[in-house]
Amino acid sequence: MSLLFNWIPRISPNVGDLRVWYWRNGETYYLNVDSIEEAKRVIETQAFTDLQDSSVTVNTFGLDVYENDRDYGKWFTWYDDNDNDIDYYLSFNQEEEDECGNE
Repeated sequence: MSLLFNWIPRISPNVGDLRVWYWRNGETYYLNVDSIEEAKRVIETQAFTDLQDSSVTVNTFGLDVYENDRDYGKWFTWYDDNDNDIDYYLSFNQEEEDECGNE
């Protein structure tokens, strides 16, 4: 199994920091990213690589944002202002919506 990125979480995150999480074959990995665009590239690249690797039997991805929660920080699922998560922005989901005539 090949990991394309250095999947290690930020030691001391700041409010607003983003991280991609990646679950594959029962193991969870984290990668700090600086933007939604970078998160998209990381997810799409690793997902494509996993499709070529027969040892990967299951995988899933997501994007978290670090926020304050009652005086301490905590990672939460990232949503845009319209309550869309990262899945909405991935190119393979956009292609499916285009084929269905949706925008």
